[in-house]
Amino acid sequence: MILNIIVIALVALPTFFWATSGKGRGLYSAFLNLVCVLTAGAIAFGLWETVAHALLSAAKSGGLLDSIAWGGGLLIPFVISLALLRISMDTMLGANLHFDDTTNLVGGALFGLIAAFITAGVIVTSFQFMGTGRTFAGYSAVSDDSGNLIHDKPLWVPVDRYTVAFYEYLSLGAFRSATPLALAMPDAHQQGAMSRLVYVDVGGKGGTGRFGLKPEDFEIVGRYTVQGAGATLFADVNQPERTQVVKLPDGSSPPAGSTIEGIAVRLRSGAVEKSGSQVIFGAGQARLIIRKPNTDDAMGVQPIAIIASPEGGGGYARFRLASANIFVPTVGGASENIFTFEFVVPAAYAPDALILKNARKKISTVATFDHDIDGWEERDNLLASGDLFTQLGIKAGGGAGNIDASSAVTITIDRNGRGDDIRAEAGLPNNFIVTKSNEGSLSIEADGQSIIGGSHTFEREQLENRGVERSLRRDRFAGTRTTGVVQVSVASKEGLSVFGAGIESADTSHSPLLLSSTGETFQPVGFINEAGELVTISFTPNKPLRSIRNLPIQLSRIKHDQILTLIYRPTKGAKIVGFVILDAKGDGTQIATFEPPLEIRR
Repeated sequence: MILNIIVIALVALPTFFWATSGKGRGLYSAFLNLVCVLTAGAIAFGLWETVAHALLSAAKSGGLLDSIAWGGGLLIPFVISLALLRISMDTMLGANLHFDDTTNLVGGALFGLIAAFITAGVIVTSFQFMGTGRTFAGYSAVSDDSGNLIHDKPLWVPVDRYTVAFYEYLSLGAFRSATPLALAMPDAHQQGAMSRLVYVDVGGKGGTGRFGLKPEDFEIVGRYTVQGAGATLFADVNQPERTQVVKLPDGSSPPAGSTIEGIAVRLRSGAVEKSGSQVIFGAGQARLIIRKPNTDDAMGVQPIAIIASPEGGGGYARFRLASANIFVPTVGGASENIFTFEFVVPAAYAPDALILKNARKKISTVATFDHDIDGWEERDNLLASGDLFTQLGIKAGGGAGNIDASSAVTITIDRNGRGDDIRAEAGLPNNFIVTKSNEGSLSIEADGQSIIGGSHTFEREQLENRGVERSLRRDRFAGTRTTGVVQVSVASKEGLSVFGAGIESADTSHSPLLLSSTGETFQPVGFINEAGELVTISFTPNKPLRSIRNLPIQLSRIKHDQILTLIYRPTKGAKIVGFVILDAKGDGTQIATFEPPLEIRR
């Protein structure tokens, strides 16, 4: 209701202004303003992705810019270009043309109405793409029909729909580019409305799910096609007797001959939510752009299911998106995750691009299954055996590939989760304590004593606090609902540990990782570096240390003044079996084997 009233005001008031008599109003001025608005809109839609990506690059994962980047990516170039165009137009064409009152009234109202309509359309579309919650000004255009997101609640004055349609038309004609709006982001107003249905941790500490990703945050690694009809297509091994109800975004049922397209992606650590632990997807955060080959006929569809590892890790399971409130998380703390989104694709259409949290990537040459899969039973059998992903070159369980463990040192882990130079504990080493009055740039858990992020360099004496009241201490790293904390000492006064020696001799492009029994790998998300009387504490779960070159110091066997501890956040329930140094393909060397495995306790 509120947004509908705002939209009516955005259209009516400027129209009335341009229709009235007076300096700078009437037909001529309204026409010049319309030209400026039309041009500014074209510029804004043309620069949309570029500006949004620039804002996301400047943002911290889950920060304010992350939430408003896609809305700002459209609104900012529109406002700036409109202002510059108006200034230029007023400067070059300052003199007015005189018409009678009736002509000014009718012409001013007409041109003013069109300009106001488009301006309101750009503004509403922009705000639909801002992560301010599932609704905007009390409005949501999307209904949930058994998990199918149906765009069936248009505004009373659908300025967003017709503005987007107008610029889509121009993008296929006079303003055509290599990536026309109509093909890159068809029905963009629908995408904004659906992507607003993000995960919300009601009463918890997770907050609201992220609204924007960067294209480099994920990689499309494979695809497959499932054929069938009715129950043979829309059931699965979990509910073989219950066919999933599937509808397209306009509320219609998929036509005969439709298939399921599975698109497998590798999610990078930069895609994690605000908590710095997992990536969470629902039906609104993924969109497949499908297109009739060699035509300008394109549309977007939402996923009906997600195939992912359970939260505890190990193997893959298929999760139906049978409700708008079903969200599937990645394995907490893993360095990379494989997610497969399944979409229904009507006959005659083919996948063209995948959009995840508004970041778009073309589906070009990727690994494909060697044949069309015949129904859900074959798909689920292939999934259970692992053959579904093996053919796509995806290693089940995580990023680990060929690992040479022949020279690995065995480290005994005691019942408390401790071994030589490794411990599954969250407390700061050396009994360091950060006090409430001296947190520096570290971020502290609300009403708690745990460090949740940030980096700061302290003088050693600032951390050697004894007898400090418990409520004033910040002396541990925060885990999450799904992750724990592991600390690995790589260098001390005695020299390099086994882990440090492995890092020192490895290629700096490789990664120092913890390896679980199911193949998941975990990157360091922070460190404590002691350099004389200075101690740097850094904890950045949403920006892990991806390679050895990202470590704060270059390790050396001949130096004995290096003290460095790496911080990891593996998934709770995971059994850490070793410390490995791997390249980008997941191949490398196992430096240490843990006996028994280091269990990350729940």
